Amino acid sequence: MEKQIDNRLRGEAGLTQSEVTAGHRVIRKVSEDPPKHGENVRLAIDLDLQRFAYNRLSKERSGSVVVMDLKDGGIRTMCSYPAYDPNMFVDGISHKNWNALREDRYDVLMNKSVSGQYAPGSTFKLIVDMAGLEAGVMNLYETVFCGGGVQLGRHLFKCWKAGGHGTVNLESALAGSCNVYHYRMAERIGVEKIAAMAHKLGLGQKTDLNFIAERPGLVPSEVWKRDKYDRPWLKGETYNTGIGQGYVLATPMQLATMAARIATGKRVSPTLYSDPGADFPNLDLKPENLRRVQEAMARVVTGGTAGRSRLPFDQFQMAGKTGTSQVARGTAKDRAARLVDEFKRWKQQNHAIFVGFAPTSAPKYAIAVVIEHGG
Repeated sequence: MEKQIDNRLRGEAGLTQSEVTAGHRVIRKVSEDPPKHGENVRLAIDLDLQRFAYNRLSKERSGSVVVMDLKDGGIRTMCSYPAYDPNMFVDGISHKNWNALREDRYDVLMNKSVSGQYAPGSTFKLIVDMAGLEAGVMNLYETVFCGGGVQLGRHLFKCWKAGGHGTVNLESALAGSCNVYHYRMAERIGVEKIAAMAHKLGLGQKTDLNFIAERPGLVPSEVWKRDKYDRPWLKGETYNTGIGQGYVLATPMQLATMAARIATGKRVSPTLYSDPGADFPNLDLKPENLRRVQEAMARVVTGGTAGRSRLPFDQFQMAGKTGTSQVARGTAKDRAARLVDEFKRWKQQNHAIFVGFAPTSAPKYAIAVVIEHGG
């Protein structure tokens, strides 16, 4: 914040000209140009909530939390753990302390909220469902049978649930996070329409926060792969994209933006300033399609994979979506090293992700949480 708005906050120095003797005794004031105050800027950050989020994250090894106010996009909390004491830099940091920060195993110098890029996992299924409903190739009642996987050539694309979910529709597939349903629907929708919806909901692009180290994430498409690798897109890659794996990458800030836009149907954009007069344009999504996805997200929390995230308040509830972001397993040598190295075992666990908004009846806040290697 200081870097971005220093000139606005600084104001202008004043100047007083005086006639003085050789001994610096003031004889008279010749002129005076009083100083000018800088602007007052109200930030959206809630200090108590920021402190609470950091203390909660400190029970984990590494992660990020973003909470966004839906009325103006104000970031109420943007927390990255672990962090460092910036006072170390005030008088010039020592080589020892700098090397310790630079070599920290948990990437302490990275603001994971805007620079951490993760496969969004099953949280990306929200985008697939919105794309399918908007394209008119999915509906609330059509069912798909999940027997535990889909065979494509010699490869079995598995569902996370051994034995499968049985017969599911859109709502039960999202509540149970069924992979097979979303393999089938992603194939039907096509990766280009999925990519277009991902961009509309805030993925694959930097926000307007203007952080130097912010990363854009990645939303793959046939054109992107051709430009990047000079190879055609494969059906199996559509399956992987449909469950938020493969090439797809997103930051926690983008995931919070996605949740905010689904909750409101508006192009909510994150900001670090409080702006009571903010007004966001509509996303041109059909209200009935938004409502269907919102209701399915509510079921995720009330009776699906996020049951433990249900809020302990009768008067309002939360809608959400869980995600498990798979990480590379490494070589056989890496796997052997994990047996004797506790840190390497931790690094091989999947990331745990949650996105949501609350209250479901009249959404006020959106949230995204990533616990690195949280299982």
